[in-house]
Amino acid sequence: MPDILDANGLTTKTLTELVTELSDDLKDIYGADINIDQNSPDGQMINIYSQSGIDYRELLTSIYNSFDPDVAVGVVLDT
Repeated sequence: MPDILDANGLTTKTLTELVTELSDDLKDIYGADINIDQNSPDGQMINIYSQSGIDYRELLTSIYNSFDPDVAVGVVLDT
């Protein structure tokens, strides 16, 4: 599922989707025989980049949700 902002709200990619996307991209660049196991340097790099992407998406989702009184929480809801 792509990152989309439409009439249904904000939809973001999951961690699994990001890992798969980065793994496929690295395989396209370096070949299908690249070692992307989690204990390899490339696998660790994929997981770090994917987690970074998820963190940014969660921040954007939090900001987006803060403008909707039905789902806002905390100080934003009080204002």
